[in-house]
Amino acid sequence: MIRRMLAGLVVLLVLVTGSGRSGLGAPAPGETITVAMMSDATALDPHRTNDGPSFLVINQIFETLLVRTARGLEPRLATSWRPVGDRTWEFKLRRGVKFHDGTPFNAEAVRFSIDRFINPQSRARAYFVLSMVEGAKVIADDTVQITTRFPFAALLNHLTHPSTSIISPTAVGRFGADFVRNPVGTGPFKFDSWVARDRITMVRNDDYWGGPPQIARVIMRPIPEASTQIVELESGGVDLIFNMPADSVARLDRNPRVTVYKEPSFSANYIGFHMERAPFTDVRVRRAVGHAVRVAGLITFFLKDLATPANGPLSPVVFGANPDLPGYEYDLDRARALLAEAGVRPGLRPRLVIFESAEWRRIAQAIQASLQPLGFQVEVDVVEFGTWLSRLDRGEFEMYGMRWGTVTLDADYTLYSLFHSSQAPNPNYSRYKNPEVDRLLDEGRAIADQGRREQIYRRAQSLIVRDAPMIFLYYPLSTYAVRSGIQHTTAPFSWINLELRKATVQR
Repeated sequence: MIRRMLAGLVVLLVLVTGSGRSGLGAPAPGETITVAMMSDATALDPHRTNDGPSFLVINQIFETLLVRTARGLEPRLATSWRPVGDRTWEFKLRRGVKFHDGTPFNAEAVRFSIDRFINPQSRARAYFVLSMVEGAKVIADDTVQITTRFPFAALLNHLTHPSTSIISPTAVGRFGADFVRNPVGTGPFKFDSWVARDRITMVRNDDYWGGPPQIARVIMRPIPEASTQIVELESGGVDLIFNMPADSVARLDRNPRVTVYKEPSFSANYIGFHMERAPFTDVRVRRAVGHAVRVAGLITFFLKDLATPANGPLSPVVFGANPDLPGYEYDLDRARALLAEAGVRPGLRPRLVIFESAEWRRIAQAIQASLQPLGFQVEVDVVEFGTWLSRLDRGEFEMYGMRWGTVTLDADYTLYSLFHSSQAPNPNYSRYKNPEVDRLLDEGRAIADQGRREQIYRRAQSLIVRDAPMIFLYYPLSTYAVRSGIQHTTAPFSWINLELRKATVQR
């Protein structure tokens, strides 16, 4: 089995191909691929969710107008696009496409999906993705125009986000609120069933516009424990797993029945603070935490160098990332001095809320150990993923751990959503408010010149790092492992982007 390991952050994934191992026959039609998920989905309506496990499934069932690959923006349900004025884009749509329920895909379906997404009554969880959109207009059956309230340079990137997937108007009318459990899209696989906390099953779309997949069935299994995922992979219970614990990567790499992939990702891991809750209302306390964490050691000992230190919120593969940010240098004396200036005494017991994950358990342990010399007794709450999201929404924490991916590969997506005051408390979970940052992010949204946008976002990131609403830890590589005989999968930049349209199985 040939192993491909792409560790350089400047190398971008184009296609992931499987083994050319001899002795395997022709790909067998009608096979099943089973994929391990870190947790169950929360909803399968693209407008009702904004989390990775849900998008992993949604990306098999639904499609967006455009997709972002290592080559850049590429067609999906739209075949071409052009600007019409400074606030409107016109899209030519793919012809002959049908939703899984037989409803024709056309401009009216796009208009319906966009208008539903931006309708305040819909309460789209990822509303910020299209909050700048004024509306969509049908020009012809295969032509639609989308207009923004101001010139917005990143619109095309935002239309690659899974939450903007085009949905069947007929199915929404039929199922209403139950569409979250009865998803109908145009994708290569159709929803079959969902047994909560056990499995989500999808079947091949024989009428798929791109040609029917060879895979007959895809099963997504929530398996929170990484050790269980690995055992299942090695025994054949699952075919793909993602984001393995770093100390398991080398073990799997030696397994001749498994191929391990290491790809650059659009993600960043960080520790966030509740800025409206003492002692983290004081920037000196937040900075002290930043100076107390030895990130380089964390990466070496816990992550086995499958990450690089973060100096800000954006992975280097994202447009607008600022490589010149100072970050926080490990300096315990400086940390103690900042706490003394803030009048903070030993004995604080802040809650750090994380979701169930082998990686985050280790990070939490490192944070606990790092803050003990400062007199912090960090209490770690490890909860199920959906509960974790609810805790963040309600503000039931002093500190929280998160991996956030810049799904659109444009700075606006992360900076506006996590740091603009209008986005508190979701997804600006830190409740961060800085009028100058708001002004810069509003300006960055409203101009087309990419050079100016980059300068604006660099300035905004400098202010954000200074204010320390969170401590940026590292940019992880995206790692995943595939059993022998699974070929022609692709997962550019993140596991949530897994594509199985061209996947084959040779058992």
